[in-house]
Amino acid sequence: KLLRFKSMAEKVLRLSDLYSAYTLNQWIFKTTRTRELMTALPPEDAVRFPFNPQSIDWKDFWCNTHIPFMRTHVLGEDFATVTVSSRL
Repeated sequence: KLLRFKSMAEKVLRLSDLYSAYTLNQWIFKTTRTRELMTALPPEDAVRFPFNPQSIDWKDFWCNTHIPFMRTHVLGEDFATVTVSSRL
């Protein structure tokens, strides 16, 4: 049990270190230039490359894409063993 706790603590520390640059700063993200580029696309390209930041389901992205990817590819966990409840 102590080894399991140590392993979990090490993972938390690795993630803390990894995300500290993002969480210890104040960031403002703007999409102004990207939107300008998208409106300049010919209609057929706009259909082919849709971009609408308001349509992004951020909870779904974090829970079902980003966090599982990080756990699998950064922490080396077997994705098959990660349950949905532990992703939330």
